[in-house]
Amino acid sequence: MFNIRVQMSTAFYTVLLMFLPVFQDQDESVNLLKYKGITHLRTSSYDSAIYYFDQAIEKATSSGDFKSIAESYNNIGVAFYYQNQFKESIDNYLIALDYYDRTKNDTLIAESRHNMGLTYKRFGLYERAQESLISAAKQFEKLGMKKNLSSTFNSLGNIHRDLKNFDLAFTYLNDALSLRREINYEFGVAQSLHNLGNWYFEIDSLDQAISFYKRAYEIKRVLGQNRSLANTLSKLGESYILKDSLNQALNSLERALTLRRNLNDEGGMGIAYNHLGLLFLTKKELNKSRAYLDSARAKLEVKNLVTDLAYNFEIKRQFFLESNRYDSAYWYANGLSQLKEKILNEEKARALIEAEIKYDVFKKEIEIEKQKQSLTLLKSQMSLWIVLFILMSILTIVIIRLLRNSKRENSRVENLLKEMNHRTQNHLESLAGIIELQQVVVEDFSAKEVLRGMSDRTRAISLIHKSLYTSLEGSKEEIRLAEYVRNVCNNLNQVYSSPAMVLNLSLDLEEIDLDLHKALPVGIILNELVTNSFKYGKGSNKEINIDIHLRKSKEEITIKVSDQGPGKSQIRQANRNTSGGKIIAILVDQLKADWSEEYDNGLVSQISFRD
Repeated sequence: MFNIRVQMSTAFYTVLLMFLPVFQDQDESVNLLKYKGITHLRTSSYDSAIYYFDQAIEKATSSGDFKSIAESYNNIGVAFYYQNQFKESIDNYLIALDYYDRTKNDTLIAESRHNMGLTYKRFGLYERAQESLISAAKQFEKLGMKKNLSSTFNSLGNIHRDLKNFDLAFTYLNDALSLRREINYEFGVAQSLHNLGNWYFEIDSLDQAISFYKRAYEIKRVLGQNRSLANTLSKLGESYILKDSLNQALNSLERALTLRRNLNDEGGMGIAYNHLGLLFLTKKELNKSRAYLDSARAKLEVKNLVTDLAYNFEIKRQFFLESNRYDSAYWYANGLSQLKEKILNEEKARALIEAEIKYDVFKKEIEIEKQKQSLTLLKSQMSLWIVLFILMSILTIVIIRLLRNSKRENSRVENLLKEMNHRTQNHLESLAGIIELQQVVVEDFSAKEVLRGMSDRTRAISLIHKSLYTSLEGSKEEIRLAEYVRNVCNNLNQVYSSPAMVLNLSLDLEEIDLDLHKALPVGIILNELVTNSFKYGKGSNKEINIDIHLRKSKEEITIKVSDQGPGKSQIRQANRNTSGGKIIAILVDQLKADWSEEYDNGLVSQISFRD
């Protein structure tokens, strides 16, 4: 049923594990944790599966891996589903769907909606089930995923059959059958034939029902689907009883019982005993009837199948009436009344829980929608801040150059320049403070990462401005590049340092004066490279080792930043596609510089440009 995430090939993960490093960190990889979770899910060790998926979510969150987060929440939903904890299942599906939306993967989104629809249906929330399944069906049809589409049609057909919307149910069930025949999905065809048999059974068209059950039986027999085969044989036997074809009914029910015994299906055996008890009661073979009915009662009481137990009591009441034992018939009539009252109370409790789930789901959907709106607003605000501080920086440099080109060295200009620089510095510090405050308030991981990057870049521009102002006071046209590198490293160390991290920083810096108009792009490039090493440069011994070399040869300046972090991991390979990587690429082009990266026991980034 949950073929979306649970039926991911175990072989795929086994092959994946072969390529993991032989000597791993103590921390397990996200894929390994997901593999362990799926293994436990397949063996019905649901608590252990949930534990490993929770661990996978924690690690995937730290790296912003939305797809793994979504898959893990989806599989936790599956684990809760199989434990009949439908409220928890739905909660996790909603979270998974939110993260699938962030991946922009239409297939995953559709599959997640399909799973959610099945859970709603299982709990009797038919309206929400239809909404989710119809949404999934539209996407499956658009993507040409006919097998998934047929499963969705099949579920919609069963929902409408339960709701007694027989015409619409037949349309969906027949569409599912047509699609499955088109793609030669044999087990699906058998399933659809069985469901159409149920449809005819519901409308008392027994000959048609028997015809469809027989066709479903033949396919399931060839495929060896014994559990599903037992279900079809039970329905076939039940149909024959209603048609008074008792010998054919006996043959079908005995074969169904044999399959149930081989599968050790206690509940299914109880239901089969019920039907056989009714069959022999109809044939007036009272001793056989009572033996089967007594066996059925024992099985059904153990499995707490109240509805089938009530059916057993009804047959027993008829049995004792046939035997002229009216006292026993009266006792079973009272027992039947109590069971019906229990069923009614369970339905009332179920209705209360259903109302609670509807309310909780409604709140969860509102919360997710608010988070999406908040993230959209935050991204808009960040774009505005970027434009503002870039314009401010450009304006500052333009004004400084204009003032330096001026021949007037009177006190009024000096005072004005000092005041302007003082205010600019304050504005940059205030902007960094606002961004850092917003970072504390925001809960979304990706938004926090955007804010952290904004804060680091603002601090970097602030340091450049400070260096520019110092050089201006000395009437120089350059900044001291080595001093600026030290300031950048100290600032980032304060941002990323923690008690669990050991930083080894090696600075090999030649004293170089950098021309004023190149200060800003070089400063921001340095900030991005060093930030990258701080974030991803942790080696296998939990230490961060960063080497920075600054050299000038003839008229060319070379900056090299290297660390001992993981080699060609997905994270490091994707660096040029991040916002930081795009910023570096733009500024490198502006400087007419060369930018290279290589992996030699870590990432080595080098920028070279003419002075």
